[in-house]
Amino acid sequence: MKNLLMSTIISCMGYSNDMSNDVPPQLQWSVLHSLPVANGHTKQAGLAGPIVGVSQNVLMIAGGANFEDALPWEGGKKKYFDDIYVLHKDPNKAFFWHSQTFRLPQKMAYTTTVQSAQGLICIGGEDQEGYRKEVFILKWNPREEQQVIESLPDLPQGISNAAATIVHDSDIYLAGGETKTGVSNQLLKLDLKHISLGWQLVTELPVSLSHALLFNLNHQLYLVGGRQRQANGISDFYNSCYTFDDNKKVWATQKSLPYAISAGTGVAMGKHQCILFGGDKGETFHKVEILLAQIAQESDPEKKAKLTAQKNHLQVNHPGFSREILLFDSQKNTWKKLGKIPFAVPVTTTAITWDNKVIIPSGEIKAGVRSVEILVGEIK
Repeated sequence: MKNLLMSTIISCMGYSNDMSNDVPPQLQWSVLHSLPVANGHTKQAGLAGPIVGVSQNVLMIAGGANFEDALPWEGGKKKYFDDIYVLHKDPNKAFFWHSQTFRLPQKMAYTTTVQSAQGLICIGGEDQEGYRKEVFILKWNPREEQQVIESLPDLPQGISNAAATIVHDSDIYLAGGETKTGVSNQLLKLDLKHISLGWQLVTELPVSLSHALLFNLNHQLYLVGGRQRQANGISDFYNSCYTFDDNKKVWATQKSLPYAISAGTGVAMGKHQCILFGGDKGETFHKVEILLAQIAQESDPEKKAKLTAQKNHLQVNHPGFSREILLFDSQKNTWKKLGKIPFAVPVTTTAITWDNKVIIPSGEIKAGVRSVEILVGEIK
């Protein structure tokens, strides 16, 4: 078993547990492990949009989608999965996969996950039939060594690629996301102490968006980045940062990101800071969208073929996504660059913290390509 393949240190300025001073974290990055091959499969191609979280001190990675047989411009079709992988840690802090692969009730991906005391709150997502509105708790039963799934109230409509967080250990907030009619502009809330109330509309967002990040910093909501696909097929990318006052039900604009970002990952650090890892700045994404729009409008077969070749060339030679790390301090209302991750940094996945480590599992590392690696940033 190879636990730590390689490592490097980003930032050398120390670390404070409450993250309330000027000292950013020191993160030592490694590849913790690789996704195993699921029971009944012959290979592992990595997963975009998996459910990710820790329950009963095991890491659970479930669902997700990939192009297992061929890339999309080669005629490959996106496949959705229902496998649940469970990563254990022994007393010597060595990591190992459970010998059995478990199953979700259905194949799904791009489900929004929130880690709670009750388990992993899994919200919406999509499958081959479209957007999903089901919500459930996924957790690990260490005594029986198997997964437990409990239903929660459905969303008002199917939503994927939304942003979510938990406040006061019981209030689940869901922001934006993609729906069958476009991109949502709603902030929804589910109170785990009053399940019978179901999902409630809290307010509208400052802008309709998907692929954003939502953080709980000192019981305040912070909505960061994201994108919105327009009617013409071209997406707007956002560098915005908003905070929400739940008492006044109003949004306030905070310091903008250094650049627009979408589909990145991030974690809260202490009460007042959060860290963003990577993300899509949209350069190649925009070029591909423009070509797709031109292809859709072109009637001449020769010109259409030429445009398609240009699009395919862009996707084949995709440079990957941002490797930069950004730190936001809500007390100072500032963004700071903390360096770069020395590996291909995935998007459309979920970063979590586990035993003083940041875990970024699998995800998409370039157009159509998934990673099988689980990155770990050990906080020093």
